[in-house]
Amino acid sequence: MDEGLFITFEGIEASGKSTQAEALARIFGDRALLTREPGGTPLGRRVREILLDATTTPIPEVEALLFLADRAQHLHEVVRPALAARRVVISDRYQDSSLAYQSVGRGVGDLIPMVFGQIGGLTPDITILIDLDVDVALERLRARGAANRLDAEAPAFHDRVKQAFLDMAHAQPRRFEVFDGALDVITLSAQIASRVRERLGARG
Repeated sequence: MDEGLFITFEGIEASGKSTQAEALARIFGDRALLTREPGGTPLGRRVREILLDATTTPIPEVEALLFLADRAQHLHEVVRPALAARRVVISDRYQDSSLAYQSVGRGVGDLIPMVFGQIGGLTPDITILIDLDVDVALERLRARGAANRLDAEAPAFHDRVKQAFLDMAHAQPRRFEVFDGALDVITLSAQIASRVRERLGARG
């Protein structure tokens, strides 16, 4: 590769995307930059504390704008410079999460894409969607004692988010690769790595 590569991981809570993002980053070695949203910058880490704090309840529009503020800083401070340096940027969550959680899950509609355009948002080269049954995801959350605000949402909310991700993948098959989050970690990692290698080979 003689240029930067932007890969994002998406999925509902407890889908295993963070583990898989880390596994893929190891394959690329020193060339990889593993980051996340929210929280990929010092400012973003402060925003993340607010967004996931179970004791605060921002209205949906404020929640959406906080995620977008984090994204704008993340793009400026982390993603764009790394891509310019021809690195492989692997982000645990990005714009598709806002579309699924806020546009659909919270019902804020066009606010997310409208502001995303204003901040000069980038489209990932590859988006890995880890799909998982909501009941399984909620059981994983219970087992690990998750307590952040998004984890605690009702099953119907997670159902809407899951379907939103699948709808985006169906609408953009050239960008999305969908994998079964019920697979064991090693098998899933191997499948993702194999498909990414295929995609990179197809790029030329």
